[in-house]
Amino acid sequence: GVGLADREKLITGETIKEGDVLIGLPSTGVHSNGFSLVRKIVFDRMKMKLTDYVEELGMSIGECLLTPTRLYPRPCLPVIREFD
Repeated sequence: GVGLADREKLITGETIKEGDVLIGLPSTGVHSNGFSLVRKIVFDRMKMKLTDYVEELGMSIGECLLTPTRLYPRPCLPVIREFD
């Protein structure tokens, strides 16, 4: 994916101060920048297979890795527009 942003609207963290609120959103699973690490841990070190069922996930490794990545603009943009 490719994105575009106005430089003056970038969120850099430079204005974070005591008393600010942090909002956490649940993830649907591994995001694209985490797949290399997942492959290394799950397949190389743990020697698991795509068909291995993981009780904590409620699905197989393969099903988990096929779960689409959640996109965050819809829940985040209204907050970003309203608050600095």
